[in-house]
Amino acid sequence: MEKLKKSFIVLLSIISMSSCANIKWASIKNATDEHLKVKAIFVSKYGTQVMEMPIEAGENNTWQYEQSSFDASKMDKYLSSIEVSNTRGCLLILNKKDIDKKVENHELEVVIEPQDFIDACGKQ
Repeated sequence: MEKLKKSFIVLLSIISMSSCANIKWASIKNATDEHLKVKAIFVSKYGTQVMEMPIEAGENNTWQYEQSSFDASKMDKYLSSIEVSNTRGCLLILNKKDIDKKVENHELEVVIEPQDFIDACGKQ
């Protein structure tokens, strides 16, 4: 009986710990017809990290992150900004507020569209 009780406590502990954090997937999708260079900038208490990734037209890049269940509906809390440049030299910068707005319509996916570059740099 004591062994069963200990097993039950261990099982409850595992369930409790796993409910505090969730493994999520996030992605950046290139919905344009050109090659994009993307820099995703992450800021945490350990410093700033930059993930550089080229993304071809129509493709996406995905990463995995862990986040507490309290922040489960938000994109990676350490993702601070995204810088995207196209082949014509236009630089699009998305801050955290811009990123959160973009992922409202696409579950945890930032979709870069041609209109984003028109808005950022005028007629391209």
